[in-house]
Amino acid sequence: MAKPKTIYLIRHAESLENQRISCLKQTFRSIRRFNLPDGKDVRTGAQLLNVAAQVDSEVSERGIKQQFLESVCKYYANY
Repeated sequence: MAKPKTIYLIRHAESLENQRISCLKQTFRSIRRFNLPDGKDVRTGAQLLNVAAQVDSEVSERGIKQQFLESVCKYYANY
């Protein structure tokens, strides 16, 4: 009988680039609905113009929370 295999599922945390893309999408959704977009979304989305910042983007604040939650889940699962 074959030895059972362990499969590890890995999810990366949200990066600042992911956050910028999400804000840009939200900006365009607002414009399509003929609403003014949120200024924070516009400013954050515009940061995508800084191409150098996208090369090795840092983890966002939300990403840090995701990493923490993942580590807690792994701890309790004896991972």
